[in-house]
Amino acid sequence: MEHRPPKRALEFLRWFCKEEHLEEIEGNLLELYELNAAESERKANRAFYKDVLLHFRPTYIRSFTFFIRLNNTHMLKNYVKIAFRNFVQNPLYALLNVFGLSIGITFSLLLLLGIYDHLTIDRFHTEGDQIYTAYFHGLEEDGSIPFVQGTCPYALYTTLQEVAGVEKTVYVEDWWGDMMLEKDGKLYKENGVCGTPSMFNIFSFPLVEGTIENTRSNQQTVFLSSDAATRMFGRNWAGKVIGKTITINDEYEVTVAGIFENIPKKSSFRFDVLLNVETLLSERGEAFLTNWGWKSATVYTKLAKNVDPKAVADQINPIYAKAKGHGVGGDAVLFFPFEDNFLYTQFENGIAVGGQIDYVKIFLGAALFLILIACINFINLSTAQASKRAKEVGIRKTVGAEKSSLVFQFLTETGLLIFLTTLLSLVAAYYFVPSINELTDKNIHLPLDNPLFWGILLTFGGVLTLLAGLYPSFVLSSFNPINALKSGPSSRFAHEKIRKGLVVFQFVLSATLIISTIVVNNQIHYIKNKNFGLNRNNIIHFSLPDAFKDKYQPLKNQLESNSAITHVLKTTSLPTDVNSIGVGYTWEGMDDPEDGGYYYQLYTEFGFEEVFGIEMREGRFFDKNIQSDVNGVVINEKALDFINLENPVGKVITQKNDGQQMTILGIVKNFPFKGLHKEVEPLMIHALPEVGDNVIIKSTPEETANTIALLEKSWKEVIPNYPLEFNFLDDTYAKMYQSETAIGTISQFMATIAIIISCLGLFGLVTFTAAQRAKEIGIRKVLGASSIGILELLSKDLMKLILIGLAIAIPFSWLGTNEWLQGYAFRVELEWWMFAIAALITVVIALATVSFQSIRAAWVNPVEVLKRD
Repeated sequence: MEHRPPKRALEFLRWFCKEEHLEEIEGNLLELYELNAAESERKANRAFYKDVLLHFRPTYIRSFTFFIRLNNTHMLKNYVKIAFRNFVQNPLYALLNVFGLSIGITFSLLLLLGIYDHLTIDRFHTEGDQIYTAYFHGLEEDGSIPFVQGTCPYALYTTLQEVAGVEKTVYVEDWWGDMMLEKDGKLYKENGVCGTPSMFNIFSFPLVEGTIENTRSNQQTVFLSSDAATRMFGRNWAGKVIGKTITINDEYEVTVAGIFENIPKKSSFRFDVLLNVETLLSERGEAFLTNWGWKSATVYTKLAKNVDPKAVADQINPIYAKAKGHGVGGDAVLFFPFEDNFLYTQFENGIAVGGQIDYVKIFLGAALFLILIACINFINLSTAQASKRAKEVGIRKTVGAEKSSLVFQFLTETGLLIFLTTLLSLVAAYYFVPSINELTDKNIHLPLDNPLFWGILLTFGGVLTLLAGLYPSFVLSSFNPINALKSGPSSRFAHEKIRKGLVVFQFVLSATLIISTIVVNNQIHYIKNKNFGLNRNNIIHFSLPDAFKDKYQPLKNQLESNSAITHVLKTTSLPTDVNSIGVGYTWEGMDDPEDGGYYYQLYTEFGFEEVFGIEMREGRFFDKNIQSDVNGVVINEKALDFINLENPVGKVITQKNDGQQMTILGIVKNFPFKGLHKEVEPLMIHALPEVGDNVIIKSTPEETANTIALLEKSWKEVIPNYPLEFNFLDDTYAKMYQSETAIGTISQFMATIAIIISCLGLFGLVTFTAAQRAKEIGIRKVLGASSIGILELLSKDLMKLILIGLAIAIPFSWLGTNEWLQGYAFRVELEWWMFAIAALITVVIALATVSFQSIRAAWVNPVEVLKRD
């Protein structure tokens, strides 16, 4: 039995291979094929394809002049003229291609700009690859790492300065938030941190005036940003600020030691005031300086070149293991590259696995999806025009045109179209960027002045030209001239299977985006509207600076005197974002006295449970009429699981460090006080009215406007010289999920764009089918076929392709969205209706597109069709 190798593979080999190698290579491959085919023809075919592709390398590929034989530039000019003439003669085709490609390129470009912005955060620092962030982590007996946390003690900062391989170190307390600055009796609110002046030695935050040497003789110092200096000293502050005295938080009188340039938006942490931590050390005492358990700051270190951060950690960990406070908040230290801090915030077993990098992957996938869909759309529309270009190809081949020149001609048309489309996309992106920045609070911009950008854009255009134009070019250039001149392109060149496969793939991508959009938006709605055991409605909050602690009670009295306000209280943290952790607790009957676990700590006033609608599992909350309740504690169900006490109400918990005893008053039901991404952690709630700087105001539902007016009036009376900034708790909560909201909005755009582009491709395929079967349709109509019958004839096969695409998309979408939802401890469940709605949307839109073109074909006069050549 004679075996024949794959025809396409053999043609491809003969097309690219040099003459001097072709005979030998072809003979060898054919002999090898015969041997393989004797065992299995299917395996032999696969092996033949593989062998041909392996020979597609520079040694055997013919010279470029074989592919493109241009006698002079006049030939190229002629191709351009033909391209423009073709665009004019087929305006609908050109418009659909430009529209589909421009949408795909525009939004892919915007997504890629957003990705670039994400990837360049914190990358502007000189020698930034030598800067590391210190983390502490737990360590189990089997070597596994159960958690990683980023707060560090001052003792780590001082120890690092004595370790080999360390050049510089900085200590930063970045939890200060708004600071109150006073100059000449006037108050200013500025975003501040407390840290060491070595900040300006490690990071590229240039000093405009002053030096850190100014802090050696005077440790009571502060550094201001240019904007802060302008606000406090006016526009002409240059040369007049260094040495000036200001007061911070009505407590620290400090001297301005330097002015630094405004921190760019490309920085993951930004501030306008740096208070020298040396200002506070004398009042914090020896324990703060030496106790490794006092973890309240971030420590960054710059290592010498080629120093392994693990080697530095190995020097620190033995010291830490013998120090006081070891194990509080972590058993060992590790150093993580600072430039990756923004992208990676989630760790598993000590390895960075997620964070903002997840959004980068999502946006990159969406950009690739759009480009692929746009290219498939272009291919379908281009091949749909085959019947109109057949005679042109036939005549050109008859007069001697080679296939390579035809391929180059059609690639020239594609390149010209993509060039014009890319210019249009640049203009569109330029106008979209401000809206994207407003939506995402980014500083994205088109780097039009960067030669690298244009180089990448040109490369992108070239790749896109090949990706979108190569297949249609080969299809059009492959027409048999005799058949083309007689009756148009033969079915042999229709490549129906490939074209249909592209349509299926296109709708797989589109349906995937639609399903993902439905799931993402359902999760966002769930996040925003679910109570989760914590009422967020009609609650206003603001921060009260330490300098105004004595003003709290007069302010509270004024506010509570109005019936529109039901409660006013203070807390150390908002119940949606509790950060303080306490360790070292014991209780009667505990299994391991050395393992007291860790518990998040929230200090508040009486009435907390009424304001936030906290549900009790057992026991009670604090009662202001019972004086002993200040020594009580309310824990959540998660803490009870760890403490594991029967009948816990009334039992005593002791803090090992100071021996303080607390009586368990009640158990509250779990609520997500650390966001919805993480499982609920153990929580202790304490009644301690004198601490806390977050003021919470609860109003009646109908009196929100009156509450705001009363707050502003009372504030001006009690604290007249300091600006009031307040927020609604539900708005603050929503900002915690700003990234998810942005993803939801962008996914809606992407899904809409994908379905539009896909329908354009479907439109092209229907056009092609109608043109191919025009005479068949005419004959059917003459024989009595109805328009509905013609519609069914043209649309049923295409609807099968769409259903196949849905059948493939649904399981892939389920896997992808389920994986995304696993990042939330509180999440919606994937339900059948989410996929059903996506399928219905896809089918209805696609059917409308198919029906429109099919009806046009069905209404054509059959006499006119049958008269055509």
